[in-house]
Amino acid sequence: MEWLPVVTGAFAIGSLIVPFLVEVTASYLRPCAAVLGIQAVVGVIGFGFHLSSVVHQPAATWFEKILSGAPPMAPLLFPNLSVLAGIALWVLAVPKTAETAGKNLGYSRRSLRALR
Repeated sequence: MEWLPVVTGAFAIGSLIVPFLVEVTASYLRPCAAVLGIQAVVGVIGFGFHLSSVVHQPAATWFEKILSGAPPMAPLLFPNLSVLAGIALWVLAVPKTAETAGKNLGYSRRSLRALR
């Protein structure tokens, strides 16, 4: 179970780096969203495991239990990063209309291609 976040994190990095390298379609963004959902679930489950570890830690005070045990808030970085990456996927999925085509939305396909 301890390797699950490492493996899912590798899948997330692998799937989310692709939009920086090639132009993607909405059909590709759906599996990316599924990977982000799995990341969020893994983070919440990890939070439960870390919290359980802290509760069963042999220490005199709760402060010592939290300090010497597994950090309970660390796995919650997975859902947080999933939300941020989900926002980025949403921005990529929004089609440009005539109204937004002339406005600077803070990103462009050209700037993403420049990273190649």
